[in-house]
Amino acid sequence: MKQKSILIVEDDAIIAIHMQNILTDLGYRVIGPVATGEAAISAESSDLVLMDIKLAGEMDGISAAQHIRSNNDIPIIFLTSYHQNHLVQQAKATAPYGYLIKPVAQRELAATIEMAFNRHMLDIQIKKGKTALQKAHDDLELRVSERTTALIKANEHLTLEIDKHRQTEEALLESKSKYMAVVNNIPGMIYTAGSDWSAEIISGSEAICGYSEKEINSREGNWLKIIHPDDRDRVLKEGSELTSVPKNLIQEYRIVNKTGNTRWVEDRKASLFSENGKFLGIDGIVYDITERKRGEEQLSSSKATLALIFDGISDPLIMVNTEMRVIRLNKAAKNYFGLTFYEEAVGKDFPKILKGDANPFEKFKQSFSESNDFPKSYERQGIKDASRLEQVFVDVVRSETGTPKAYIIRIADITEARAIERQLIQGEKLASLGLMIAGIAHEINNPNNFIYFNAPILRTYLQFILPFVDEYASTHPELEAFGKPYSAFREDCFKILENIEHGSTRINQIVGNLREFVRERGDGDKHQIDLKQVVEKGISICLGRIKKTVKTFTANIPENLPPIHSDPLAIEQIVVNLLINASQAADKDDSEVCLTITDSEDDKEVLVEVSDNGSGMESETLRKIFDPFFTTKAVGVGTGLGLSICHRLVAELRGRIEVQSEVDKGSVFRVILPKK
Repeated sequence: MKQKSILIVEDDAIIAIHMQNILTDLGYRVIGPVATGEAAISAESSDLVLMDIKLAGEMDGISAAQHIRSNNDIPIIFLTSYHQNHLVQQAKATAPYGYLIKPVAQRELAATIEMAFNRHMLDIQIKKGKTALQKAHDDLELRVSERTTALIKANEHLTLEIDKHRQTEEALLESKSKYMAVVNNIPGMIYTAGSDWSAEIISGSEAICGYSEKEINSREGNWLKIIHPDDRDRVLKEGSELTSVPKNLIQEYRIVNKTGNTRWVEDRKASLFSENGKFLGIDGIVYDITERKRGEEQLSSSKATLALIFDGISDPLIMVNTEMRVIRLNKAAKNYFGLTFYEEAVGKDFPKILKGDANPFEKFKQSFSESNDFPKSYERQGIKDASRLEQVFVDVVRSETGTPKAYIIRIADITEARAIERQLIQGEKLASLGLMIAGIAHEINNPNNFIYFNAPILRTYLQFILPFVDEYASTHPELEAFGKPYSAFREDCFKILENIEHGSTRINQIVGNLREFVRERGDGDKHQIDLKQVVEKGISICLGRIKKTVKTFTANIPENLPPIHSDPLAIEQIVVNLLINASQAADKDDSEVCLTITDSEDDKEVLVEVSDNGSGMESETLRKIFDPFFTTKAVGVGTGLGLSICHRLVAELRGRIEVQSEVDKGSVFRVILPKK
């Protein structure tokens, strides 16, 4: 038997190769594949054509099919996608031998091709039979005419003509036998329906619905009664279109089989008309597609679940293929890139959806070229908000052979995470430093106590001795001490003593700050407090000092602040330190300091902000402001512990402190405290 050939017309190389492998395994000789309608027309002649509707090039699959059918009687099966329903309707005009939905399963492809070959063979046989019948009819008319004009001559040939007619009938019976043999091999139910919609089942009904052909044909309403009641009206309404013009129709509907179970079927039917346009009836084949429908429902459910999970992720997610074209993205990514519709990105180059900003993509490409180790990540400045910090994670989806098929990109905002990380590192540094400072403060304080307590005693001693020296000096005006007159020497003694007392006091203040810095407060005295009252008390402590250096001071404290659970002394010290720090930064004639209290958006935290319009800080200074002993003030003005103490107190209150500053424009210190 000659090996049958099949031409594949498909512009998707992967699908084309997949079908080529299937057809080769099934024993067919494959021509192609070709990707355009023009190539299909000029291709080697074949026994059957698998034609994709949408093709590369100017000619689509429908036009190519019309051209091929006009020159050759070749069966054509169209390949379609779910979103090509409008094209399928156009394709029906070419009277194809079937439709296949991509991607195509081997079993469905084999069955459809076999049915197409059988149907094509049947069509050829029917055409031959009709030709023979028409010829016999013409001959019969000729013979009747001849008998009318020459009865004697016709009588002589009557026996011969009867024999010829008998042979024709036998040929028709043989043709019908062959037709039934083909029909019985088709895995579906074949039927024909008249103009009154009364169906006659020819074969295959038991496999579809469990009833025999005789059981269906003999019942009132026959096949229509087996259709599920909810689908019956729709089937009749759609089928009524077949009575007006010759066309093909594919219907999917449910039936109730002999055991009472519901099954899904696909009904492929075509209307028949006479040469003068009279509707003759319908021929059709019904297939059981229950398993296919279940698979489609499961696939649809899986896709819906995947989409729900994908869109439920708050970070932007983008999947790209190996050519960096976007396959899909989630809702967060659509919003991140400022897209109105998903279609604005899907199928396009990934860098194009960055709206002209190629720098982030250059870094993204490096993550693929450096190595094949995945997953990997890198950090960058936010491309939509330069004040934010982002981390880009890249992972790969591989095929069974390990070849990359796609890449998944996740963009995470890590600004707050990095801020918390810095606070944790700062806390660890301060904790380690605290252990050292505690020992140093103790060692400094002990010798300083000798100075601090003995300086007043020394003053008393001097005040006791000096009157005697004064009396002696009054009688000895030439008296000098250490190369200076006695009066200057006497004055210098008290200045030295004052310097000793001032230095000792200064040491006590520094040691006090050190002790406060390392003091373990635990939970402190936490209870329900009136935040407005506590903050106002802190303001009153340092208001006099603020007014000496600041022209305008403003406090924006709402009247209806709810009580919070916290340590009032800690909050009071934080407010005092921040206000003094802001007043010391005032360096303008129109200097301003403002304290503002607001609630967070989720109403779970309270924000205390202290802002100034002073000198501001550069980035290097900002990184060090919470380090102990770091200060930008003049020597003797500050110890550099105020902000370190604030940082520790805020951490003990389970809060956090944030800073924003710009050189020559001022700074904002924001303390965020939990309400409970």
